[in-house]
Amino acid sequence: MQHSIRTFEKDHSFNISTKIISLSEQQVKIVIDGKPNMINAIGLVLEETIFHPQGGGQPSDKGSIDGSSVLTVREDKTQLNENGSPTIFHFFDTSVIDCSQFKIGNIVELKVDESYRLQCMRSHSTGHLIADVLELNPKFSAYQAKASHGNHFPGSEYIKVILNDQPENLENFCEEINSGLNELIQQDLAVSIVSKSSEARHIQIGSSKRMCGGTHLKSSRDAEGCKTTKIRCSKNKDGQIEATIFYSC
Repeated sequence: MQHSIRTFEKDHSFNISTKIISLSEQQVKIVIDGKPNMINAIGLVLEETIFHPQGGGQPSDKGSIDGSSVLTVREDKTQLNENGSPTIFHFFDTSVIDCSQFKIGNIVELKVDESYRLQCMRSHSTGHLIADVLELNPKFSAYQAKASHGNHFPGSEYIKVILNDQPENLENFCEEINSGLNELIQQDLAVSIVSKSSEARHIQIGSSKRMCGGTHLKSSRDAEGCKTTKIRCSKNKDGQIEATIFYSC
């Protein structure tokens, strides 16, 4: 079955028309004020989508379909299309909208919130750049840094990095990272999607390539103004030093 052609991976369109090919009513877990809530929702599967689904440390896009605000967009990895990609569901809160407006076969208009997409792109690309500073900049080679996790939700951004030694002064370490980050930003490095049928999708910034399914800027220069704000160090369950690096965009 043809469904969920992922046009957001190829361009930055924010408005398209497409067809509803499936509907599904189910409960969706949504975090509100830090607490999980189960919402009764209806999910639309479309022929194609410009909405990025939540995943990989990045929230789903915001926007509307036929004027109704989308609650969230999620992948269902138990349902794969003919290309092996998960089905993408566009969910609506059934207590807020009239679900009868959506019918299989209807043509609907998708609108993505462009400003929120840009925030997500800045947050995600900056997370990659900070990881590049620590892993690839010779100034940090003694730490043998390895990025392990990223949270690229606007307003609560951080990445986790494994270090072989804890920095003596975290404030100085933060300033040093910002210096390296600014260097990468000013280099105006091209950002591109690298995707081959034999491997997972990767994002390349300059010469650095990382497996990633998120949305990103076109150039590192577009991350200007982003910076690390604080760092916390602790030991993880394996006894390794784990630095949580908070940043803002």
